[in-house]
Amino acid sequence: MADHLNTGLPELCNSPSADRVPTALPAESPCPPDSSTESDILRRVLGRNPHLNLTGFVEVNPLTPKSDCGGFGDVFKGVYTDPRSGAVIPVAVKRSRVNGDLAKVPKRFAREVKIWSELDHPNVMPLLGYAMEGRYPSFVSRWMEGGSLHMCVPNLNRIEAILMILDIASGLAYMHERKAVHSDVKSDNVLITTDKRAVLTDFGASLMSDLSRGCSSNSCMGTTRWIAPELFPKNYFEPLPKHTIQADVWAFGMTVYELLSRERPYTHVQHDWGLMNCITAGHLPEKPKFSENPIDTCIEEFMWSLCQLCWKFDPKERPTMHKLKDSISEFKKNVQ
Repeated sequence: MADHLNTGLPELCNSPSADRVPTALPAESPCPPDSSTESDILRRVLGRNPHLNLTGFVEVNPLTPKSDCGGFGDVFKGVYTDPRSGAVIPVAVKRSRVNGDLAKVPKRFAREVKIWSELDHPNVMPLLGYAMEGRYPSFVSRWMEGGSLHMCVPNLNRIEAILMILDIASGLAYMHERKAVHSDVKSDNVLITTDKRAVLTDFGASLMSDLSRGCSSNSCMGTTRWIAPELFPKNYFEPLPKHTIQADVWAFGMTVYELLSRERPYTHVQHDWGLMNCITAGHLPEKPKFSENPIDTCIEEFMWSLCQLCWKFDPKERPTMHKLKDSISEFKKNVQ
């Protein structure tokens, strides 16, 4: 792991749960009477990775401001106290908005926790672990003070934008090589380190989406602008299609567009139903006006070409993130 991510990371604890105090995560609604079996399964499956269990060592003040997590959940700022060293580490605690009772959630959560915890790349945020509170656990990862890429977009020059795009492409290519799908690629889910590197976060968005299937269109609106057309069901009776690496590529193109236009995709469309109609009907974001600086124009033309490659409506025609990463890397050599 690169030094800019490893510094200060705690040594994860494998202490017995009996020695732990209740975690201070915000309270959830009481579990329904028939949820004990599902909860037992979840705890048993997660118990196979005890070193990731941070329950009792994560504290969150429920009165502190929280941020939206792609319409699927909330992100609270908290602290993790390493029981061995006593070090206090700022963390992001991601909790899903649970709606309904999903029988496959326990094993899926355990699987995603395991996959995320095994990812080791300088452009992928490492998972510290999970914390149990009530019925479902929450993801726990390092808190990044540099903020999100979305916050930085207005101040990035074109050379810096290419560096950020290459970091994102590198992180996604690494994930895809390991059969891991991000499921919520956008500038909000890219954090900036103190040495100005881009790091992918919110890997668990796919599961959080499943947990919150009952969310209203308003609460889900935050991510629709980046969703690939094949992920929209053709009618209300069909199950929602699964996220794929090809859908990540589409969303990557939308993220490149954010840096190119310095606006959200489809910024003129305000409602989810309008966004869904635009995307499924084949309407793409308009080509933004380029700058007059010849070097910037060259970079902007390249960024626009990336968008067009990613926005193929047939998922099979989209390039892999590995090919995109190589293309961006080669282009970067020619403009520096």
